[in-house]
Amino acid sequence: MKAATMAAFQSYKDTGKAPAPTAAPAPAASAEKKADDSKGKWVCTFCGYVYDGEVPFEELPDDWLCPLCGKPKSAFVKQ
Repeated sequence: MKAATMAAFQSYKDTGKAPAPTAAPAPAASAEKKADDSKGKWVCTFCGYVYDGEVPFEELPDDWLCPLCGKPKSAFVKQ
């Protein structure tokens, strides 16, 4: 698990509140970054978990839940 995700989850467990959203990093000009952006990133609005699985987020079943906080797929936003 990524360190930032783990820290957000620990904060959520300790306080019962979702951590404040962080600013998105500045865009990179590399071709690798652009290829990654075409996939898109989906972030849980409650715990900050970033979905980066092999299956495109849109193709996950509607009953899929965040692996950290258990919130539904509808709690995720695309970034």
